[in-house]
Amino acid sequence: MNVSQVMCRSVATCSQQESLDAAVRKMWDLDVGCLPVVDAENRVVGMLTDRDACMAAYTQGSSLKDIRVESAMAHKVYVRQPNERVQDVEAIMRTYRIRRVPIVDADGRLIGLVSLSDLVREAMSERSRRHPDVPGDEIVCTLASICEPRQERHESTPAAAE
Repeated sequence: MNVSQVMCRSVATCSQQESLDAAVRKMWDLDVGCLPVVDAENRVVGMLTDRDACMAAYTQGSSLKDIRVESAMAHKVYVRQPNERVQDVEAIMRTYRIRRVPIVDADGRLIGLVSLSDLVREAMSERSRRHPDVPGDEIVCTLASICEPRQERHESTPAAAE
């Protein structure tokens, strides 16, 4: 199965110069957890998540209105093209522990987005097929990789009740 068959084609974006306030408002209004950051030619230059915005406000000690997207966004973005296999997108998610992958055309312009949610929905719709393109057990492995803690807990961090 190709990426073009599962990607969302209607993708909200933001620019590097926008305030976090404007970007977060867009996320809230559209019920999305991230926005690809694009330049004037619609080329992806970053990714902004709701967590990025929250952490920027906390670490910079400023209002969202006073912080630009550029200072909060992820600058390293892993993109794929629509003719690639869904398994390739899933491998990117698993390897780099990300939940969303922008899809770009041959000129690097944004044309869609594949989220972990898109893959889960596809796996669900294929669950009765003998040889699904997006097997549920693969999605579970990808989710487990993404959710793996990035670093060990510090001794001073309270552990969950056992």
